[in-house]
Amino acid sequence: MRTLQSRKGSTSNHRFPSRFPQPCAARSSAPSFFRTVEDGSIDAGDCGRVCSYAWFIFSVQKDGSCLEPSAKTVGFHGLDGPADVDRLLRDRIFMAQACLGCRDGAAFAHPFSMAFQPIVDRRSGRIFAHEALVRGIGGEGAGSVLSQVSDEMRYAFDQQCRVKAIELAAALFDQTEKPYLSINFMPRAVYEPRACIRLTLATAQRTGFPLDRIIFEFTENEQLDTAHVLGILKTYREIGFKTAIDDFGAGYAGLNLLSRFQPDIVKLDMELIRNIDTDRVRQIMVGKMVEMLHALKVEVVCEGVETFAEYRALADLDVDYIQGYAIARPSFEALSLVTLPLAA
Repeated sequence: MRTLQSRKGSTSNHRFPSRFPQPCAARSSAPSFFRTVEDGSIDAGDCGRVCSYAWFIFSVQKDGSCLEPSAKTVGFHGLDGPADVDRLLRDRIFMAQACLGCRDGAAFAHPFSMAFQPIVDRRSGRIFAHEALVRGIGGEGAGSVLSQVSDEMRYAFDQQCRVKAIELAAALFDQTEKPYLSINFMPRAVYEPRACIRLTLATAQRTGFPLDRIIFEFTENEQLDTAHVLGILKTYREIGFKTAIDDFGAGYAGLNLLSRFQPDIVKLDMELIRNIDTDRVRQIMVGKMVEMLHALKVEVVCEGVETFAEYRALADLDVDYIQGYAIARPSFEALSLVTLPLAA
């Protein structure tokens, strides 16, 4: 860890993460700043009072080119304490640094693969999409992989997940049926949407997988910067991807995010689905959610459906898609057959 010095020469509590290049001497008379320079290092200027927010300036084209940040001064506008600076250094400056090292996923060295679970159109019984689910290299559960993902590795891990999912889908999917590929992404692993999508675009082009058959879904299971998430979702829509909120009803963003952006798909949290066939409260809640989402022109996926009785109850509530063990279990590096005859 490298300690920054305050204007008066005292030691500040603000430190660079150990993976940062060591700051070089200040090259500006600005009273308080950090900036990225052309070689990707961080130029630490005279860091006086604790600061709260950093705006990074990147030259990023619509196709995601020009990934590297340009050599422009980045101002901090004074805030509260060391915790704020630590968070900002990790979530803003380090994102820029990490992207230079993880854009090809090389920084995450633990091998893993994917299983696929189908999402089925409730009305036709046809497979609408396959969700890519991370697994160990021998088919071990997701926890065996996710436990290896540190904060410093999440950027590279997110990139590798996208690559692995697209490569396997390109090899496995029947392109005459044209199912969608649903990929989970980490909003905190995306510092600039058009920059961080470059490897995804390149992988799709290399494998011949159509961009318009990709869904990006995220889980609202941690407190996120809503403005940042909105920027990602809007950018992905502009590029041509479908977007989805996973586990809706269990997280932080919920209705607030939905009021500001309507994704293509909302996946209801499985806790709302469990025993819905016998639980009147859940029936009322899910029914009203489906009614609201349809009014907003958002399609509804119910995941975690485990019994035929739950499926029938959800069909009565007019949900669009079904996912869960009642339909098919995930298959490791393969596609599952739908085991329940859904079509009337």
